[in-house]
Amino acid sequence: MSSDRSDMPFDAWLAAELDQLDMTLARLARLSGLHRSTISRLLHAERRPTVETAARIAVALGSTRPRAGP
Repeated sequence: MSSDRSDMPFDAWLAAELDQLDMTLARLARLSGLHRSTISRLLHAERRPTVETAARIAVALGSTRPRAGP
């Protein structure tokens, strides 16, 4: 998470974070306690995250900036 990605849509931010960390959806699901299908829907912009979901993902990714925006 080297650059500021706060202006990115959530799905693009999530894809960039997963790519940078070389993390699978399954691993993120385990670390965040979310279902893999939930993360997949977020990644494909089929769903927007709640603040709680965004925070859980941010913690699992080691980010200090939860993203719940578009």
